[in-house]
Amino acid sequence: MSSSKTIGIIGGGQLGQMMAISAIYMGHKVIALDPAADCPASRVAEIIVAPYNDVDALRQLAERCDVLTYEFENVDADGLDAVIKDGQLPQGTDLLRISQNRIFEKDFLANKAQVTVAPYKVVTSSQELANIDLSKNYVLKTATGGYDGHGQKVIRSEADLEEAYALADSADCVLEEFVNFDLEISVIVSGNGKDVTVFPVQEISTATISCLRPLCQPAFRKGWLTRPKPWRCELQNSSSCLEPFVWKCLRRLMTSLSMRLPRVHITLATTR
Repeated sequence: MSSSKTIGIIGGGQLGQMMAISAIYMGHKVIALDPAADCPASRVAEIIVAPYNDVDALRQLAERCDVLTYEFENVDADGLDAVIKDGQLPQGTDLLRISQNRIFEKDFLANKAQVTVAPYKVVTSSQELANIDLSKNYVLKTATGGYDGHGQKVIRSEADLEEAYALADSADCVLEEFVNFDLEISVIVSGNGKDVTVFPVQEISTATISCLRPLCQPAFRKGWLTRPKPWRCELQNSSSCLEPFVWKCLRRLMTSLSMRLPRVHITLATTR
C-alpha cells in the first residue's frame, strides 16, 4: 500500500496487536473486532466489541476499512463472505475454511499438497476409539474450535480413554499418532499474489503448550540449514537457504496455496 489506509483486523489478541503496531508504524490506521473490550490490540487500536460471528459488526468493520484481515483461523467465514467487497479481503475465505477445520486441513495437506503428515484418522464417535493400539501415543483434537491445547486430549494409556471418549462424542475429531522428531522449525512466507518472500527460518523451543513467549533462534545449528540472506530470501532463490526436505515441502505448500495468502506461517517438524 503506497498511501495511508484503514486496516480492519478480525481478532484483537496478541497477533492482532502485533499486526496493528506494525501497521501503525507504517502510517496506517487500525480497527480491530474482538469479543473482549480489553483485548491486547485495544492498547494500540480502536476496538469494535462483538462476537466474531456478528454479521452487523463485521459489516460495520468492512464499511469503515479499506482492507480486512484476520489474526487467526477461528473466525466466521460465512459472515466475512456476506460483508466483504471485491478485493477487500486479499486472502479470501477458501483457505480460511480449510485451516479452521483439521479434517479439511489434513486432507488438503496430505492429498492436494502431497506433504507427509503424522499418521491420523478421522473420529466421529467414541466407538472409533475402542480398538486403538495403546502401545502408541496419540493426541485427539476437535476438528474445529481448538487452539493452544484447547479441545485436545493426549492418550498414553487406558486411563486416558474416558476423557477421550467424552471428547470424541462431543465433536468430530482427528486422532493423530505421536511422531519422534529432532527439530521443529517455523517459516513465515509472505506474498502479494505475484511475489513471494521467505523470511529467515527459525527454530522453535517451547516449554509449554500455550506459548506466551516462544524461544526462537535461527535454525542454523547441526547443519540442518545454512544461513539465509539477511531478513529475506526470495522463494525462487531460496533453495540454497533451506535443506532439500524443507525446500520440497515449501514448494509443494506454496504451489497448493496458489500464492493467495498474504501471509502464511508454516511449521515443520523434521526427522532424520
